[in-house]
Amino acid sequence: MAVLLIIAAMIGLVAFIVFVERSERRIPVQSARRIVGRRQMGGVSSHLPLKVNSGGVMPVIFASSILSAPLLFGQMAFVQSNKVLSESSPTCSPVNPGTSLLYVGAIIFFAYFYISIVFRPDDMPTTCVRAVASSPAFAPVGRTSDYINGILTRITLVGLST
Repeated sequence: MAVLLIIAAMIGLVAFIVFVERSERRIPVQSARRIVGRRQMGGVSSHLPLKVNSGGVMPVIFASSILSAPLLFGQMAFVQSNKVLSESSPTCSPVNPGTSLLYVGAIIFFAYFYISIVFRPDDMPTTCVRAVASSPAFAPVGRTSDYINGILTRITLVGLST
C-alpha cells in the first residue's frame, strides 16, 4: 500500500510540475484597425503570453554553480594546507541545513534576477506603440511597465513552487 501511495504521489507531482511549466498568464492585446484603400486591415485580438515559469531551470543552474564554488576551492591544495580555510570548508557542505537555506535563497534571487534580464517590462509600452497595439490593461508608459512587472513578480513566485 505504501509503494502505491508513493507512486501516486510521484505521478501527481510530475503532473503538477508539467501543469505549472505549461501555464501562462495571458494579457489581452488589441491591434488597431487601418484602412488601406477599400480594405480594412488589422483589428486583431491577441494576447501577450507570460509564462509562469519564465526562468525555467536557469535559476537552479546559477544557484548550484555559485554554491558549489566553495566546495571546489576547498579541495585545492593551498586551501587544505591553510588551517583557517580548511576548517571553514565543511560548513559549505550540501548536508548542512544552512547551505540548503542558502541554496533556496539563491534560487529565489536568481529567478527574479533572470526574469529582470530576459523580460524587460519597460520596453513593452514602446513595443506596443510601434505595433499599434493596445490593451485594456495597459495605461500610460510608467503604469504599463509597473503593471507587467507586478504580474511577473506574482507569477514568478508561483513558478518557484515547482
